[in-house]
Amino acid sequence: MHLILVLSTISILSCAAILRWFGRAEITLDSAVSLLAEDLRHVQGRAAFENAELQVVFFEDGGGYEVLNVSGQSIPGPIGTPSYLRRYDADAVFAGVKIEALDLGGVRRIRYTPSGPVPQKGTIHVTFGSEQRSLELAER
Repeated sequence: MHLILVLSTISILSCAAILRWFGRAEITLDSAVSLLAEDLRHVQGRAAFENAELQVVFFEDGGGYEVLNVSGQSIPGPIGTPSYLRRYDADAVFAGVKIEALDLGGVRRIRYTPSGPVPQKGTIHVTFGSEQRSLELAER
């Protein structure tokens, strides 16, 4: 009986600690921007490897993005997921994250061709509450 009580207490404290950790703006925002950067690198590598054009399309509401092929169809995600869709409001870890602004030459997408991204330069501004991070796209 004591073991059940101890395990229950540890479980409750762990849940509270995890919620507090991910509730911190800097952790949530940094994780969201890191995931976005990782996704962009993966899509660029995949476009070169598959000799295909792929595009990362950012939603108008700032709630995320999706990776599509040249025909406008979703492509499978990087770990066997059915699609490459990131909706911040549908993911409890990233609830409240928003792509606030895009400086991509007036477009809401990044096209990846086998020879590289179009546009080659730009900035993506991501917010969570009053915190903001910017992801810079730079020419190599």
